[in-house]
Amino acid sequence: MNFEGKVMIEFCAGSDAHVRVDYHKPVEIVRILRGKAPHAVPGMLAMVHSVCGNAQAHASVLALEAALDISSDPVTARSRAVLTALETWRETLLRIVLEWPDITGDEPDSTTARAGMTLLPRMKKALFGDGDPFAIDARATPDMHAALQIVGEIEKLTVERVLGEACEHYLARRGDEGLSDWAGSRSTQAAVFVRHLLARGWMEQGHVEAAALDLPDHANKMSRWLAIALAGRLGSGRAVPETTPFSRRLNDPCVASLASLGIGARFVARLTELASLPLEMHRLLAGEGRPSAVSASIDGHGTAIVEAARGLLAHVARLVDGEVADYWIVAPTDWNFHRQGIAARCLEAVGGHAERDALAHLVVRAIDPCVAYEMRGEMRAG
Repeated sequence: MNFEGKVMIEFCAGSDAHVRVDYHKPVEIVRILRGKAPHAVPGMLAMVHSVCGNAQAHASVLALEAALDISSDPVTARSRAVLTALETWRETLLRIVLEWPDITGDEPDSTTARAGMTLLPRMKKALFGDGDPFAIDARATPDMHAALQIVGEIEKLTVERVLGEACEHYLARRGDEGLSDWAGSRSTQAAVFVRHLLARGWMEQGHVEAAALDLPDHANKMSRWLAIALAGRLGSGRAVPETTPFSRRLNDPCVASLASLGIGARFVARLTELASLPLEMHRLLAGEGRPSAVSASIDGHGTAIVEAARGLLAHVARLVDGEVADYWIVAPTDWNFHRQGIAARCLEAVGGHAERDALAHLVVRAIDPCVAYEMRGEMRAG
């Protein structure tokens, strides 16, 4: 069974720049979950999703706990949020050190990738011991010294292998001048990649007006948010909002200060995310941060939305007689690769460019480097 889905992208022949984006959804998850006991569900979802399995389990346990009227204590809620934030950091790191060099013709940095892969299992151990963080009614037992040491390692990898300077220095940079200065003065593969975009004149390509999908802050907003999504009415004759690392970091000054919000800004947003997450994890561990997750029981359905690496991820569960009766997942792909979504709009924006094919692949990577997709319609002269 395919639990990830696939995106089909087709450019029309000729020069009218029209593009069609179709998201072929995965099998309905309820087919494997119906009749299951709630405690079995989060682990199953983590196993069947090859990308963001941690976030899937996180959203699942919050939805099921809401359906069962179980509330986690603040320490557990923040500890779970740290794990999902670390997964986001890891997935961002892997794309930067393994895939960006492929675009510039450099060798991938497998050493940094391997180091980054070890951190999430260690953080789970530090925060939950031998317990499952996403078991229903789990309780965190944090070893703060160990957890903070891991955050220190996360920051060290970010600084030494990606940014080439302290996170706070990178985050203090402003505008195109600040970005160019960083890219020109650092030797990391990330800096080489940004120099590549600047040299090709690709930074501003694919510019469209941003429309961010926000994390709902209370049950009424969640109810409206999900009613639209589950009914498949995302478009309603207008642009579908996006939920991506770019929309998440759009108001961060080092992104917002750029002259153009094209492809380049979307990759800069990933660097901004990588630089921001160590501090955000530190604040969560210190009890100062607020988890990027909401959950509630809405009309008898346990509902949860969490910030995953790819964007907002929603789970909805209905239980009958202690078993799963219905289950829905609204993934970032549902929004971002809708026919009127951000991918379609960005692809339209590059459709008439002489280097359309290369830019089109960059658009997809900038929006969601993990999505499975196929692109049809080669460039034709005239």
